[in-house]
Amino acid sequence: MELEENNTLAFTDILITRKDDKLITKVYRKATHTNKYINWRSCNAKEILIGTMKTLIFRAHKLCDLPADLQEELLFLKDTFISNDFPPKVVDRVFASYKPGGEKDKTQSFNYTLTLPFV
Repeated sequence: MELEENNTLAFTDILITRKDDKLITKVYRKATHTNKYINWRSCNAKEILIGTMKTLIFRAHKLCDLPADLQEELLFLKDTFISNDFPPKVVDRVFASYKPGGEKDKTQSFNYTLTLPFV
């Protein structure tokens, strides 16, 4: 059981902070977290390695409510990936190309289909 300390409560991988009348969240890691993720030189496909990076970037965008917390988390992730032997150019390219919120390319057009049952 976790108890609230200084208006904060750690829940799974989220740190929830009470401020006035709202809750603010950001990414939480235990003190024992080693910052070890998949190593770039491991025997995994490049898609898996890039996917790991994109997943953690997505998590940062979803969990960090304040822009300062998001910026801090993204800088932490960049340093962590580089320390896990990811090439800095690849890290910079993935971070630069990430579109928060799952935004789609505006040039694509989509056809929507509505299926109604016959009664």
